[in-house]
Amino acid sequence: MEKNLNFLDRNEFNYSPSKEVVEALKNFDINKLCFYTRIYDEGKKSILSVFLSELYDIDETQVLLGYGGEDILKQAVHYFLTQEDGNKTMLIPKFSWWYYKSIADEVNGHTLQYPLYEDGNTFKYDFETLKDMIQKENPKILLLASPNNPTGNGLTPKELDELLAEVPSQTVVLIDEAYASFVSADTSYIKKLVNKYPNLIISRTLSKFYGLPGLRMGFGFM
Repeated sequence: MEKNLNFLDRNEFNYSPSKEVVEALKNFDINKLCFYTRIYDEGKKSILSVFLSELYDIDETQVLLGYGGEDILKQAVHYFLTQEDGNKTMLIPKFSWWYYKSIADEVNGHTLQYPLYEDGNTFKYDFETLKDMIQKENPKILLLASPNNPTGNGLTPKELDELLAEVPSQTVVLIDEAYASFVSADTSYIKKLVNKYPNLIISRTLSKFYGLPGLRMGFGFM
């Protein structure tokens, strides 16, 4: 039997959860598991979506929930690559997570890689080439990883805004921000961008920064 193994390819949290999480679990009323939440009676989706809407200062109807960030990504890719227009093209970053191509393949999607370029000891997005590919390929989905796994390069809110302004409205922009909290605690740009661009979906997770992958909890905004 495998014991105490660290699977480096999974980027798991190798420490105990925070004391606050442990205390919350200890004090949780287990009897509540026997009942559905009554928050539906208030016209809300869930306690968690209400909490996230308050935390990110965004309308609760714009909050997405999934069994992990990967579920948010998968559901979006599967939905938008199976529309009646027949457009199955998705642009994904080179040197990135294998999962992006895999979920597109599940619905016979056509993935094209846009390049990254080396800059000293890191990588950066090649915005000009990416913009050219968007115009040429007319993708149904543009997937951005910020920061990208495993290269670590990301986009600032200003860069995101400038890029989104160049993307046609018929192209869905799906941003994987699984590692974003390692870069900055600022989330104020999320509300601004999702309200400005109706074709934008941002995916996040509790698995990485919060170190709770076993909960299988992902969330997003659109």
